[in-house]
Amino acid sequence: MIELNDISKIKALDILKNYVGDNPYILELKKKREDKSFLPITENQSKYIISNHTFQVKEVNKFLDLTNFFRNSLMREFNISTQIEKILIEKIFGEQEKVYHAQVKILKNRPSEIIWIPKSQLNEDLFKVIPEVNVNWDKYSSRLPMKHQEEAIIKLLQNDKFLLLDTPGLGKTTSSIIAALESGSQKILIICPASLKLNWKKEISIYDNPNNVSIIQREWTPNKWTIINYDILDKFNTIEKPKKGKKPKFKHQEYDKEVVNNHIINEKFDLIIIDESHYLKSNSSNRTKHVKKIIKSIKKRWFLTGTPITNKPIDIFSLLSMVEHPLSTNYNSFLYTYCNAKTMMIKGRRIIKADGASNLEELNRRIKPVSIRRRKEDVLDLPDKIISPVYLQMESDELIEYELSVERYIQMREEQGKNLSNNKLVELAVLRRWVAENKLKYTKELINNSLESDKKVIVFTDYTSVVNTLKEEYKDICTVINGETSQKDRQRAVEDFQNNPDVKLFIGNTVAAGVGLTLTAAEVVIVNDLNFTPANVDQSLDRAYRIGQTKDVICYFPLFDDTIDTIVYDVLNKKRDIINMAIDGVIDNKGVIEEVINRIDEKYKK
Repeated sequence: MIELNDISKIKALDILKNYVGDNPYILELKKKREDKSFLPITENQSKYIISNHTFQVKEVNKFLDLTNFFRNSLMREFNISTQIEKILIEKIFGEQEKVYHAQVKILKNRPSEIIWIPKSQLNEDLFKVIPEVNVNWDKYSSRLPMKHQEEAIIKLLQNDKFLLLDTPGLGKTTSSIIAALESGSQKILIICPASLKLNWKKEISIYDNPNNVSIIQREWTPNKWTIINYDILDKFNTIEKPKKGKKPKFKHQEYDKEVVNNHIINEKFDLIIIDESHYLKSNSSNRTKHVKKIIKSIKKRWFLTGTPITNKPIDIFSLLSMVEHPLSTNYNSFLYTYCNAKTMMIKGRRIIKADGASNLEELNRRIKPVSIRRRKEDVLDLPDKIISPVYLQMESDELIEYELSVERYIQMREEQGKNLSNNKLVELAVLRRWVAENKLKYTKELINNSLESDKKVIVFTDYTSVVNTLKEEYKDICTVINGETSQKDRQRAVEDFQNNPDVKLFIGNTVAAGVGLTLTAAEVVIVNDLNFTPANVDQSLDRAYRIGQTKDVICYFPLFDDTIDTIVYDVLNKKRDIINMAIDGVIDNKGVIEEVINRIDEKYKK
């Protein structure tokens, strides 16, 4: 019986015999074969001949940067003592899955060499042409992008597959929305955490008709802009079930399966934007598996995350594979080159431990062609403190319960008139506490997102019930200060948060923990619910943003949209503006409360 390898060699020899192209390697093999007709060819040679005999030689003449490993390999192979910075790739004669066959000039005073270049060892895309992009920024006068955002927009438009890695607060959402509009995409899929879905809709509505935006909840209702959260991808992406009546013959066999629905892939999106894409760092997670299925059918893929990649390079590997970066072609090579991988034997099994970091300068250089990353201190047009409201949408059952609470409050208001009585304040406090407690699941999502990014977090609240819930949830990694905390325990809580790497979360009562503390270990502040005194809110934010802080700090305000939450937020901002215009301006909480009550009356009273 003739084996497949033999058939391949017979085909290759036939091609070789009649070859008239200009590939020097194939011509060399042909000449050797003609000189010695019995000369055998190897399996790799036959594969090369078959895959490259019709390849048109490409004139490149492009200087490319190499990895340190490949640069050192060339220096050893050609006995070169001079440090190689870049090599001139003159021609490409052939290409296989993982290598180029090229004519190169390694040093200016040396003749050209024909070598094999592993694709994973190039720091740039060999054939990439960067298109020229011109944007009329005046079209976005409703909120003009800042200079650093313009740069990000241009980068996105020049790259179908790209990583936007700016730190939080630099406006990645706005940049990607404008870039999406400029790209001409008609169907755009946005995947993000549940807590950010409404934020995306609000941001899109600044530049496009809100009727063009659909937030996916329980039903598949796509639109020009379709926003879906990670947690429900499995409901709309390649759901399979066993075929009826077809049982496997053996126990170890699986049932034949059929696809029940494939809504996302069948929609044929032009562009996918994946926010907080560090959620995809684990190749084995269901969310990553779903996203990898989805992106196969989408040409344009933009990934947004502010998570630093230089601390644990292994976290970026999954994203590099999704933008098809050459580094992702060899997993083990990536581990040993950039993750300081160590091989060890545990209970007879070979284990690779790769949670370290190595060759970071080279890694950053290699990622640059498919990414852009700026920190707050790199950007001149940003405010000192980054404030980020996060607008949330209530579930239908929550909305019904909230509206009933408002009805009870309004009924009581009508019965008692306009005077600011204690009863009214108690009823208002009940309404506010209900909102504070019901938004906790979203606050937890913001906490977890920040913890995944290895950031320390502060959470402020006015309510003991919220403190206790969070304390129970994060008891192994948190420290707490409320009105009952002694002075000694306060100091211990601060020291633990500042100095203990295992204490990641500080939970504080807004008044009790909002002044006199230095919590500069934090990079994220989350205000779960708003105190009625503007100074108390500002003081709480400044626990992290103060002298001694060397990192970016972002302050999140999770807000249930179109509720008392947004009313209080708007009133506090208005009062803060008045204070800022005055010298030593002071506004007590009574003025805030009165305006909040008046706003509620205007909104809900018929």
